[in-house]
Amino acid sequence: MKHLKTLNLMWDGDPNDSGHVRHVLDKLEPDVNMEYLYIYGYGGTRFSDWVGDSSFSRIVSMELSRCKYCTSLPPLGQLGSLKELMVRGFEGLAIVGREFYGSCTSVGKPFASLESLTLSMMPEWREWISDQGMQAFPCLQKLCISGCPYLRKVLSNHCLPSLTTLEIEGCRQLVTSFPRCPIIDEIKLDDGFRHLLLSRLPSGMHSLEVDRCYSTDSIPKEMEQIGCFLTTLEEIEMENCDSLKCFQLELFPRMKILRISKCSNLEYICEHEGPLEDLTSLHSLKIWECPKLVSFPKGGLPASCLTELQLFDCADLKSLPEHMNSLLPSLEDLRLFLLPKLEVFPEGGLPSKLKSLYIEDCSKLIAARMQWSLQSLPSLSKFTVGVVEDVESFPEEMLLPSTLASLEILSLKTLKSLNYSGPHFS
Repeated sequence: MKHLKTLNLMWDGDPNDSGHVRHVLDKLEPDVNMEYLYIYGYGGTRFSDWVGDSSFSRIVSMELSRCKYCTSLPPLGQLGSLKELMVRGFEGLAIVGREFYGSCTSVGKPFASLESLTLSMMPEWREWISDQGMQAFPCLQKLCISGCPYLRKVLSNHCLPSLTTLEIEGCRQLVTSFPRCPIIDEIKLDDGFRHLLLSRLPSGMHSLEVDRCYSTDSIPKEMEQIGCFLTTLEEIEMENCDSLKCFQLELFPRMKILRISKCSNLEYICEHEGPLEDLTSLHSLKIWECPKLVSFPKGGLPASCLTELQLFDCADLKSLPEHMNSLLPSLEDLRLFLLPKLEVFPEGGLPSKLKSLYIEDCSKLIAARMQWSLQSLPSLSKFTVGVVEDVESFPEEMLLPSTLASLEILSLKTLKSLNYSGPHFS
């Protein structure tokens, strides 16, 4: 197979035919100039010697998938040009050991060029042994590990000097500290960590995503510790975190984007009782499906650069942030959905720069629509409204501003007439 750049090998993985499969793989003589190798469904217990041989110095991308009877990985660390590696569905693999790194006499450091590594769907994997001083993965930028429920140890004493993105999903036994990653920028933690060691996260990162953390104590106790040393955080997403009762917004002065969703016990987004310090970096705030959220901090949110605010399905929310017109002067997009207890806009009305307003399934707020004073908003150009009550004529006189260019009406089953005398809109 001379001059072949890409090699795809696929089997059905029948264990009764593993000897024949191994024989076929042994007999192959791939071109050493090959750049891409994909092996799917290999049924042997170990790979042929040529897989991972350092003579294949031009391989840049490799995927080994559904090789569920293999109990070890080939010495892929010897592939000096390998940049992307995906290993999936090795059901018989329990330990990633030193054989994974190879001798590396020809390339120096193991995995010298690897930039992205994905390891997933390995139900028996328990330990990842480090390389004992060989300084592997010097260029690794992204590490993703998922679907490994018994994995307990991941390179805990190893340094990944170039890692910027770490994603861990479905690894509930992984409670040891993470590898040392001095320049890491983004971490995603997903799927029910029993002991989510947030206080051990590396400093300097800009993005943190936590999904499905059900521990009763990990987040509340460690949130303040995160804020003390992760002052660089710019984006936080918390989802399905039942232990989160209060998000201490005041601890993250540089945060630009905050998304909180499906946190069933969240009641407040600030623990501070007095006036908040200016949240000058916050640009986007989205809170979805948090049924116990009651209110915003007393005195309002002093977020002068906030341009987007979304509140969806918060059954107990009774009021919007106070003094929105003065404290949120840059707000352009406001979306309100399924807020049954919200009755009125705050005193002073909405910010003058508001361009887009979405209101749906907010029955009490819509019932008080004649108090909205939307006609005083000089920039409002798009308005979407969804009404569940019986409304035959909409909108009422002087309800909407003359600047409106787009009007969308949802769920008005009883509407008989559209009453609007303003300029043309679409």
